[in-house]
Amino acid sequence: MTLWTPFTVGAMELPHRLAMAPMTRDRSLTDGAPSELNVEYYRQRASMALIITEGTQPSDDGQGYLLTPGIYTDAHIAGWRKVTDAVHAEGGRIVVQLMHTGRISHPDNTPYQRTPVAPSAIQPKGVMFTTGGPQEMPVPRALTADEITVSSTSSATRRRRRPSPPGSTASRSTAPTATSSTSSSQPMPTTAPTSTAAPSPTASASPPR
Repeated sequence: MTLWTPFTVGAMELPHRLAMAPMTRDRSLTDGAPSELNVEYYRQRASMALIITEGTQPSDDGQGYLLTPGIYTDAHIAGWRKVTDAVHAEGGRIVVQLMHTGRISHPDNTPYQRTPVAPSAIQPKGVMFTTGGPQEMPVPRALTADEITVSSTSSATRRRRRPSPPGSTASRSTAPTATSSTSSSQPMPTTAPTSTAAPSPTASASPPR
């Protein structure tokens, strides 16, 4: 067995064992839709057996960082479809990582200047980078029991059942457990291609930011 030995993950047959871990890129549009920069970034890394995308917010309240992508509007889905089409055209496979940042956020980074939400109204330590520079993170709004029961990922999970993207993972910062459990309970679709080639990992070299 080597790094180039094929590998099965769920319903996906991977051509080798080199995967790309998530990394926040801050390259999306202001409305959270993946941009042409996102398309090119992931296309360049399609030689990886599996790409796990940057953290992707499932709702307005889920955004914490500047210019990160969402997956809860039609514009978001259209942007991600361009990304996945580009990766598939290169023979790659890609899954979306859902991420609700919880209180690790700032209103300036969210649509409509939304106050961060968390299980408790406890201010996090540290600063958050915004368009106005580093700013202290505010005291979050504590979620109600009803809000925790009705997970904010419901819209995102409904939308990601469409043909693209071909899968998802879940991540959270200080968001309620319901966010993670709802998003990870769905079966993984099987739309990823199953190339058996073993491309060179050098194709995934990072371009200048």
